[in-house]
Amino acid sequence: MNNNKKTATVLITKNAVVLGVLLSTGVACTPSPPSGGGTAITTGTLANELADRDSLASFPAVMYRQKQASSHDTRNRTGYSRLGAPWGSVNVDFGNYLREVTINGRQELVMMEDDGPGVITRWWTTGIDQPLLDNNRLRVYIDGATVPVIDASAETLIGGNNSGFGNALNFATPEIGGNLYAPIAYRESIMITWDGPMTHDEAHIALRDPNLPHSVDSALWYNINYRELPSGANVTSYTEADKTTYQANLTNANARLSALVPTGSITQQFADGSQLSPGQSFVHQLQGPGAIRRLQLNVSGSNQAAALTDTTIVLTFDGQQTARIPVGQFFGNGLSESAGNPYNTGADYMRRVASDGTMLSLWVMPYQSAAEVRIVNEGNQAVTVDMEVDSGAWSWHNNSMHFHADYVSEQSILTRQAPGGAWPGDAALRELYSAEGDGDFRFIDIRGRGVLVGDTMSIRNTSTGAGLNGWWGEGDEKIYIDYLNQNGDGSAGTPTHMGTGTEDYYGYSFGSGQEFLSPFVTQPNAAGNRGTNGELTIQGRVRGLDAIAFEQSLKMDMEIWKWQQGQLDLAAATFWYGAPGAVSLHPVADLAVDFGQAGSNSVPDTAGDGQWQYLSSNNANPSAPGADTQPLAWGVLGNQGNSGYGGGQNGTANLPAIAKALLFETGVENIIIHGQPGYHELHVHPGGLGFEGDAVRDYVVARWVAGPSSAGLVNIAGTARNLADGNDSVDFYVYVNGTLMKSTQGNGTGNGTLSEYYYEFDMQLAAGDTVDFVVGNGGQGNLFDDESVLRAIIRAPR
Repeated sequence: MNNNKKTATVLITKNAVVLGVLLSTGVACTPSPPSGGGTAITTGTLANELADRDSLASFPAVMYRQKQASSHDTRNRTGYSRLGAPWGSVNVDFGNYLREVTINGRQELVMMEDDGPGVITRWWTTGIDQPLLDNNRLRVYIDGATVPVIDASAETLIGGNNSGFGNALNFATPEIGGNLYAPIAYRESIMITWDGPMTHDEAHIALRDPNLPHSVDSALWYNINYRELPSGANVTSYTEADKTTYQANLTNANARLSALVPTGSITQQFADGSQLSPGQSFVHQLQGPGAIRRLQLNVSGSNQAAALTDTTIVLTFDGQQTARIPVGQFFGNGLSESAGNPYNTGADYMRRVASDGTMLSLWVMPYQSAAEVRIVNEGNQAVTVDMEVDSGAWSWHNNSMHFHADYVSEQSILTRQAPGGAWPGDAALRELYSAEGDGDFRFIDIRGRGVLVGDTMSIRNTSTGAGLNGWWGEGDEKIYIDYLNQNGDGSAGTPTHMGTGTEDYYGYSFGSGQEFLSPFVTQPNAAGNRGTNGELTIQGRVRGLDAIAFEQSLKMDMEIWKWQQGQLDLAAATFWYGAPGAVSLHPVADLAVDFGQAGSNSVPDTAGDGQWQYLSSNNANPSAPGADTQPLAWGVLGNQGNSGYGGGQNGTANLPAIAKALLFETGVENIIIHGQPGYHELHVHPGGLGFEGDAVRDYVVARWVAGPSSAGLVNIAGTARNLADGNDSVDFYVYVNGTLMKSTQGNGTGNGTLSEYYYEFDMQLAAGDTVDFVVGNGGQGNLFDDESVLRAIIRAPR
């Protein structure tokens, strides 16, 4: 039943309709757990799971680890940059295989292998040209057999619609290549190999890193997602006969994936609307147990783009708020081109945006006792809201999860040009070269148990370069699953998924400027892929069998990598299910971002979440007894008073300093800055022996004092680096309330370099607790070559 309540600022819904007859719209309304346990996992059961949205809302009864094999640059396996420092980025991400094998007299290259049991869940591939995809063989060997169970060209198997699995499971995207979502199960083992032509001559291959294995192989890119199942899982291995044996299951899956029809039965329907003035809300409440199975919204205002951005949907399940996100982002519309062109029309398996502005969601959203859908007008104009909510039965069980949606956005991210300016030689061969990344844009950071099920990424692109037409999408996804150790430290965590480019993650290739739609990957707007005037690109991914389960933590970063200088506006909506109590973490303090907002010697704490202080100290631990710690002065850096905090270029302070860019601007005493700050980084400089004697306080300190709203669980993360090549040194520390948590040092006997040092750990903080990020001169004393670059971000639950 619908219980209506009214407050002074809430417009109450009126017309709940309880149906006396169940509206059968799909499979059974009570969810069954995912395939596993005593029931055999087969091509048929996996196809059934694909066709049932309810399965995503239950934590897997048989826990799996979703992994990814890809052709990523193998130097990234150990040398990747965890927050995207520019020298850690490499991009020769094709033709990299695990090893060579000889089978039946043939030399084949191993793309992926795993000891079973497991399931291939998603496969994307492309090649440098169409002949490469036509004139090759992909072979899949299962359970140690020397005869492949699949032997086909990439064009036939992936994206060619000739694989026999059905168009919804196998679809091409623009340019060349495609996607395969057909499940391929294996009980004991699997090996996938490539046997294809060479499409680059030796002169071109020589441009690649000679230390990369198989560097003369053909230019094939691939991502293969697969579930690793626990030993003993009851799996029936795939055979070619499965297409016939389970034809009905595959046919049903293709039909369900292509139809925007709710899963399960609808027992209650709601439809109502109202006009909301700025600050007003519109609420629909539900009593459980149950599940929202269909949610439709139309929001309109005089400025339609602003209406989609400034109107927020807030979801609360069983007393926990799990989503607060702009309505346009929630339904997959992303950012809008303009007030007059607000809609990025299209649909995937879960969402649709129609040309008349009607937005549909089919995510299944269970609740045990109560749920609330709230629409809030957070803009400056009146908006009209029309909402429909269809709900049905849900039998709450121990593996049931709540639906979450998170949103992050950032404007005017500066990007750098590839090293050396324009590409040498043939611009068509730019994929052969490495370039600089600019940083990692974090989509999501979660604590608790759950499943990642999808995302939408919006990019507004500008460019100052020519020849490559502003392409922005070489950045790789880095997904970390259960990466914290028992002490809550994530510093040593490595990506479970390392990709080959943002476009590849979204299932297309070569920066295509064409739009496409499919059940699992979409690009309803592609103007910004080759744009130079602020054009927009919207792309989305919905996960089915390739959903990512995690038991204690998950984070996803997308590397920012643009071929030319320019700016990007980035926004990401991320969708996931979480067990009750699971939370996402959001920045409450970012040293570089907050510093950029400072106009004097303090950063006001307007939100109660904390405040930065900038100090010099004679002790690496500024909280140690007897430490001489003083505030840094604002705006006294360099000959021209470069904006920032410091003790001045000369005199007794001798440059303990922190600044957004260069520490000096003009003058004969300028020193060479070794490495410019990248995305969300600042320059810091300790004191030492220099122009006019020794510094009184050598250490420079960025201190964060926790505020009331950030008390509790926090994640402290960042990087420190120093590229100096002189006879000097640098040291770095993180203290929490005077207790040393992290430290490192770059020694100076001829080389003061401090390679990117990554730190990350979870802690419980109280209001007033301090976190100190400290850089010193490493004991050498000479202030030259001590220029370091620091990134420091503190995240807490919303």
